[in-house]
Amino acid sequence: MSGEPNHGESTGAAGRPAARGGAARPRPIDPAARLAELEASIPRIERPGLRARDILGLLIAAGMMAAGWAWTFDLMWTRWFELWHREHLPLMERLTGGQSYYTHGPLVPLAALVIAFVIYRRVGFPAGRDLGPAPGGLSLPGRLRHWVGSHRGATTLGGVVLGFFLLVHVMSSPPANMIMVSSALAFIGTLLGLVMLWGGWPLLRAYWMPIVLLLFMVPMPMEQIARLNLHLKAIASDSALWLSVEGFGVPAVRQGSFVYLPNDPVTGEEKTLTVDNVCSGLRSLIALTFFAAMFALICRVRGLWRIVLLLLAVPVALLSNALRITGLIVVAHTDGIAAASEGGWFHDLSGLLIFVLALAILFAIEYLIILGARLTGRNWVDERLMGFITDRPPVKGARVRMFHTPALVALGLAAGAALYLSSQPQPPYTGHVASRAVPTEITIDGVRYGSTDHEVPELVRDILRTDDILFRIYDAPQRQVELMIVYSPNNRRGTHPPEVCLEGEGHRILTRGRQRIEAEGIGEMEVAELVTQRGQNWHYFCFVYKAGDGYTPSFMRQQMHLFLRSLLASNMSGALIRFSVPMEGRDVETARRRGLAAASALMPHIHRGLRLEPEDAPQPEPKP
Repeated sequence: MSGEPNHGESTGAAGRPAARGGAARPRPIDPAARLAELEASIPRIERPGLRARDILGLLIAAGMMAAGWAWTFDLMWTRWFELWHREHLPLMERLTGGQSYYTHGPLVPLAALVIAFVIYRRVGFPAGRDLGPAPGGLSLPGRLRHWVGSHRGATTLGGVVLGFFLLVHVMSSPPANMIMVSSALAFIGTLLGLVMLWGGWPLLRAYWMPIVLLLFMVPMPMEQIARLNLHLKAIASDSALWLSVEGFGVPAVRQGSFVYLPNDPVTGEEKTLTVDNVCSGLRSLIALTFFAAMFALICRVRGLWRIVLLLLAVPVALLSNALRITGLIVVAHTDGIAAASEGGWFHDLSGLLIFVLALAILFAIEYLIILGARLTGRNWVDERLMGFITDRPPVKGARVRMFHTPALVALGLAAGAALYLSSQPQPPYTGHVASRAVPTEITIDGVRYGSTDHEVPELVRDILRTDDILFRIYDAPQRQVELMIVYSPNNRRGTHPPEVCLEGEGHRILTRGRQRIEAEGIGEMEVAELVTQRGQNWHYFCFVYKAGDGYTPSFMRQQMHLFLRSLLASNMSGALIRFSVPMEGRDVETARRRGLAAASALMPHIHRGLRLEPEDAPQPEPKP
């Protein structure tokens, strides 16, 4: 009978047969059934389809953006892979060599496309009047709030955003300018403007994540990277040094980028471990933040916990790098410096394991959050794959409009202007100006100095994007002055603040200041000065930046000056001109007097020489 229980077997609370003896027997989990169950738990929203006209508009916009930003992606590719231009190298070395912080760059647009496709499969292309509060929680007057939240208001704002970023891109495109960062940001801003123009706030709320994710492919300016890298290197190295000494009993001392270990007791070999820029934590910090963003999108926690996992990428990267450098120090002490240096087995292996370690830490944090949710009964877990995409209610009332004639016209004009400007030939540059700009012998304060030129490492030339670098040492009895000129005829990236290199080489900056000198043909000019200490040795530096036809002691002023001159297509040659004097003891005044006297004597030659073409510049004087 239907109303009588089956006495042959008892049933549990869920209607499943209970095991003999009263204890419930757990069912084995079927992965395929579990995935189907999770998929079925995601609410389905009717996906508005695309008309043929919209598909055509989307393809036209994509083609024009690909053409208009071709030079931008070409420059980004050379920042992703620093040795790509060295065609004589093997392909793998061109892709993995150098000290790039953005080798993950090509993965970013691919990941963004995958996420956009997942969003499309869930919600399609929603468009219409905004059904939620004012965007970003803005408190607006009633009528303005109604207009901003309307479909017309959102599309109007989208047109303004689109026009602004197209203008930024065109201004970044002249051949002497080539501001890759602002052009790349304009690419992302143009996508945001197009999405708003096509479908208003609903479409933007659906697709903002893959667009914003593209920020991870845009390399930061080199000067910002250099400064940030220096601080991260100090944090990671000091932490690793403490762990090595206190945890493993390895005696080690750090000075700048170098870690000194006891000499080999058998061979007497000096053990000096170099903490390269890529070991500082910045490379893994940038890459890991991208992977943490991806992890936050697909993890099983919800709400603010996703943001927590994203923010934890920074300390996790620092911790992972500190552990890696600790391992390098220990291996260098026990197995030899070769194993821990670039190309050694542990150096290369640890570079891969650091990402495994960092991701394992993030998985462990996710597990702790889920465990905390189970113990406290909190709703912190979301088993759906990117289920938050469908949390908003469906939107009705409009269709996307991707074949938007004014937007396509504006996009076409901007792409055409960028293509025309970027295809103009750059000013010809056929030789080395810096080495010919100054004489090989010079009289300073009545003392005759001879000179010796020293080769600049290829890695330095790659980083500065110029081969025109002079490093010359002027010698006289019991006197020495060093001169460095980093010259670039049409590249703002050819210089960066010397403090970055000095601190990376182990110099500790003691004082900073400004001084004035008189130089023939220039008049009175201001130079920056530094007093540094490296070990027991003190050094005096004074330097100035060339910006077109003028000089300034400020790096930011030089960069802004060159940028403005590039808009006028005028002389934007730039240079860093640095003089240095090693001190005898700590006699700062004597070193300052010699350094400023050398600057006064050599700047007139530099001023004339850097304004000449290579074939017209003074030829090196024959040595007696």
